[in-house]
Amino acid sequence: MKLPAATIAFCGSVIAAAACAPTADQEPATDETALAASAQDDAAIRRLPIEDWCNAEAARDMEAKLKLFTTDAVLMPPAESNVIGQEAIRAWHEKFWEGTTYQCSGTVEEVEIFGDWGMVRGTFSGEITAASGERRPTSGKFLNVVRRQADGSWKIARGIWNSRPFNS
Repeated sequence: MKLPAATIAFCGSVIAAAACAPTADQEPATDETALAASAQDDAAIRRLPIEDWCNAEAARDMEAKLKLFTTDAVLMPPAESNVIGQEAIRAWHEKFWEGTTYQCSGTVEEVEIFGDWGMVRGTFSGEITAASGERRPTSGKFLNVVRRQADGSWKIARGIWNSRPFNS
């Protein structure tokens, strides 16, 4: 006998809801606890792509930069291959930092949290200065997928952005 798709979907929803329900020995979070954690998580996630990222860029602090990412993070720079894992992220930044400095700022426009995963979206602008002194403005949009770590902190697991071409 073939079950209708709606029946299968309903059963799946019921199973998923039951799996997510607290057990008898597990107290559900109070609204105040959930709101406080949510506000702290939101603030931590908002800091990652602008404040923490731009501070590490300005200081050219590789260790601070790498602390922003999970060990298996993936960067997806515009018009380039994916950059996978912290060592590849280090090499990508070292190459980018070679002969340039970058000052940036930005705005977080949206944060969504889904358990131990989240998403942060926004815009950035800045200036890349070459060793020759040539200054090139840049701006664009970004989307980061973040993951809560065992210690409760948040790190970037996936990052993608686009930017206005330097010559436009």
